[in-house]
Amino acid sequence: MNFREGMRRTGIVLGILGACAGGVLAYADASPLWQAWHEQRRLQALLATPTVRRATGVDWFAKHSPSADRRRDADARVDPSVPAGSGSRLQPRFQMSPIDPETLSVPAGSESRFQWKPIPDVGEVNRRFGERSSADQGTLYWEGIWLESFAPDANRDGISLIRYAGRTVTSLELSTGERLQLCGGGPCPVSFPRTFVVPLLFPLAGFLLPWGSLKTITWVASGFVPAKGA
Repeated sequence: MNFREGMRRTGIVLGILGACAGGVLAYADASPLWQAWHEQRRLQALLATPTVRRATGVDWFAKHSPSADRRRDADARVDPSVPAGSGSRLQPRFQMSPIDPETLSVPAGSESRFQWKPIPDVGEVNRRFGERSSADQGTLYWEGIWLESFAPDANRDGISLIRYAGRTVTSLELSTGERLQLCGGGPCPVSFPRTFVVPLLFPLAGFLLPWGSLKTITWVASGFVPAKGA
C-alpha cells in the first residue's frame, strides 16, 4: 500500500471541497459589498446630475440661508381682530357650537366663536412648511428657519427630493420611491481591496487548509514508517 500517494490524493480531494466551501462563503460575504459598490457608483452619477448640482453648492446655500423672516408658523392665520397687546404670538381657532344629540339643534345661549391659541417660539418646536419657488423650479421645505429639503419639479434625472443637514446633502429620494443615504455629502466609502480582493482569498484558504494539513500529517507519519529495503 502506497501511504504517501493515498494521503496526497485525499488532500487534493479535501482541498477541492474546501475551495468550493470557501467560494460559497466568499459569495455570501461579498454580495453586500458588491451591492454597496454598485450603490456608490449610482450615487456618484446622481450627484453629478444637473438637478443635484443646481440645488447644492455655495451659491445655493447662500441664497437659501436661515433668515429671521422664517420665524413663523406656516399654519397660523393672522386676524385683524387679534386681542390688543398679544402681538403676533396668537392664532385663531374656531370652536363650533355644541349640538344636542337628541334634538339635533343648538342649545339656547350657545354660539360659535373664535378662541386664541398661543403660537410657540421656534426654539420650542420645529415647524415644517413648504414654499413654492418658481425661480428654483421646485418646492423648498423649511424646518423652522432652516432649509430641510428641496423637491424639484419633475426632471429627467428622476430625483424627487433632496434632503439637507446644514450645508450637506444627507439623502436623495428618487421618483421610484427609493431613498439613497449619503455619508458626509457624498457616497459612503467602499474599499476596493475589501470588496474584490479579500473574497478571492476564501477559496484559496479553503483549498490550502485541508491540503496543507494532510501534507503535514503525511510528512510526520512517514517518519515512523521504515523505508523500503531498510
